[in-house]
Amino acid sequence: MGDLVDGALTKVTGKQGGAVGSGKLVASALTPGEAEGGLREALAHGAVAAVLRVGKVDGFWRDSQIQIPLPKTLARAQSALKPAGLSAPFDDLQLRLNALPRPPRRRRNRCFLAPSNR
Repeated sequence: MGDLVDGALTKVTGKQGGAVGSGKLVASALTPGEAEGGLREALAHGAVAAVLRVGKVDGFWRDSQIQIPLPKTLARAQSALKPAGLSAPFDDLQLRLNALPRPPRRRRNRCFLAPSNR
């Protein structure tokens, strides 16, 4: 684990050595400002990666690692009805839970349109 943290700190700060090892941060490794900046950068990169991963149509649905399951009672009913070909309502519900809402069609808002020959 220490090597992982050392590598991450080196990547973020550009400075070698001075991370964990015995579970204690070496005092001279990072200034508080550098640590804060590294954390902010890591959070920003993580947020962007998460949005790119799931922020598309069916983003949750197509990724089994983050797919939102049905509650257990509904999942059992879905499994029981699937062999008889009657699980469509449960399948649809699960898809709706995991699908990103489609953006509404754009409407023209006359308030913001430039006046035409007034």
